Amino acid sequence: MKRFLWIISITAVLIISSCVKPDVFEPILNNLILKFSYSSLFGGSGTAEGKFDNIRDIAVDSQGNVYITDYVNDRIQKFSSSGTLIKVIGTSGTGDGQLDGPIGLFIDKNDNLWVVEVGNARVQKFTSSGTFIMKFGEFGHGNGQFDYPQDIAVDSKGRIYVADSDNYRIQVFTGNGTYIISWVYSGTELPCSLAVDISDNIYVLDEDGCRVLVHNPDGVIINEFGSTGTGEGQFIDPIRIATDAMGYIYICDLDDNKFSKFTPNGRFMEEYKKPGTQDDQLEKPFAIGVSPDGKLIYIAEQNTDEIKIFKQNLVPGTK
Repeated sequence: MKRFLWIISITAVLIISSCVKPDVFEPILNNLILKFSYSSLFGGSGTAEGKFDNIRDIAVDSQGNVYITDYVNDRIQKFSSSGTLIKVIGTSGTGDGQLDGPIGLFIDKNDNLWVVEVGNARVQKFTSSGTFIMKFGEFGHGNGQFDYPQDIAVDSKGRIYVADSDNYRIQVFTGNGTYIISWVYSGTELPCSLAVDISDNIYVLDEDGCRVLVHNPDGVIINEFGSTGTGEGQFIDPIRIATDAMGYIYICDLDDNKFSKFTPNGRFMEEYKKPGTQDDQLEKPFAIGVSPDGKLIYIAEQNTDEIKIFKQNLVPGTK
């Protein structure tokens, strides 16, 4: 009977957690702790479909499909949530729908796919099935131009944000690619990855500063968190950031061989840190994607080009 009641309690908490904001939900977790567990893997190095050569980003759509940048092979590959190949998007080139160094991905609220390329220094938009829609951008240092753009995000109003890394700025565009404004940094920050939350705040991962800068939609920095180190909530080389539908933040650390979860206000929650080469271990995690419900975390390893799937669960216990 006690076991039955415990199962009912866990189920109720998981249902409630999907219906309320994080700040409301956190007090419910008094007797539960968050744990990540390894589930499975797919991929590996190569040029065949389903294989990769230098994975740089991962995005997950509302149906749980997983999109992965295959940087050297100049393509995006789309998989089911369990890793079954669905479609290959793009071929090498400079034409519409072609790719040269696809590095950053974002899935908008309509499940459209946005891709930023290093080689072509531009942004392209596709449908979820891979049909080309539009493009904008070129190499340079002026408004609407890019120098090593690394990531892209789109907010609920359709505004587009591009991490223009070697120009040390975030550029903001309308939904049709018209330039609006730039958020320019001093040069000591390296904006390498972007995420957007349910309030349209933009999370900018500063790789060199080992921190996250949180901007409101007007570009004002309203929060920052993270520091250099190997402790909880610290980073050695934070390389990619992602959010789930509730606004929780996930960051993978390339050199500390871990990924971490934070509340929307930057409070550390939990990490998975298990360095090594076994299936359930991490070696140079280079990209991270999260299912909208937060139940599945996808991690790409730099050295193996494998995608490892992790689950997160609430289990009885205290910190």
